Amino acid sequence: MFIFGNVRFLAQTTCNNNLKKYVKKANVKYISPHGFRHSHASLLINLGCDSYDVAQRLGDTPKIVENTYYHMFTKKKKHTLELLNNLK
Repeated sequence: MFIFGNVRFLAQTTCNNNLKKYVKKANVKYISPHGFRHSHASLLINLGCDSYDVAQRLGDTPKIVENTYYHMFTKKKKHTLELLNNLK
């Protein structure tokens, strides 16, 4: 696992152990590394990022991102409806 562009490889157990240590130190609710992945994707989608860009960051395909997070693309659905309703 590479974190934040470092060139050095970090073992998954090292990441998990550090995460648990800092969660305890900060006295916050634990979220798994996979949970961070979903949070990251959700944040990008809510900011209006394209599913292709989100997929690229996650190492997935746009189809997987859309199938997994489709319920979160409400802004895009509303925008599509507005475009159709404004056709003259």
